[in-house]
Amino acid sequence: MFYLSNFLLSRKIDALSQTRSSLEQTKLDMEQKIRNLEYNLSEESEMRKNSETLLSKTKEQLTRKEEQFTR
Repeated sequence: MFYLSNFLLSRKIDALSQTRSSLEQTKLDMEQKIRNLEYNLSEESEMRKNSETLLSKTKEQLTRKEEQFTR
């Protein structure tokens, strides 16, 4: 009976260890995805900033050209 109890406890410990390992791997995967998303967000924010700057400059140029042609 004692050996059966130890065997069952050992199997439960093994199962819990496997579950823990699986959860740790899932955590690492999710952390990696978060880092990737943060990087992508940073890149997209920079691209948006650059696009807005370009748009602003283009609008200024257009305004100057319109002013030249209305004179």
